[in-house]
Amino acid sequence: MAGVDPREVETARKVLNSVRSLWLSRANVTGMDVGFRQIKGDLTEEIAIRIYVSRKRLPEELARGECFPTSEQGVRVDVIEFQPRPDLGA
Repeated sequence: MAGVDPREVETARKVLNSVRSLWLSRANVTGMDVGFRQIKGDLTEEIAIRIYVSRKRLPEELARGECFPTSEQGVRVDVIEFQPRPDLGA
């Protein structure tokens, strides 16, 4: 992957911080961060706010206002299905 522009990452972090409380309050959200966008499990070179949900749902299954935007303040938003598992390491 090509080099990442630190200004782009910093902008994404600022945007994430501005929406974190509101978006984390949604029942299905398990976490959020800034990183590379994923498409079908493969990382791209695009920086995004990544929202982790316990189960992705189709837009028609969501109530009005529950669907995340595709971008926020010019930063791409990526919704990723992720179910945290406890670390049962040795």
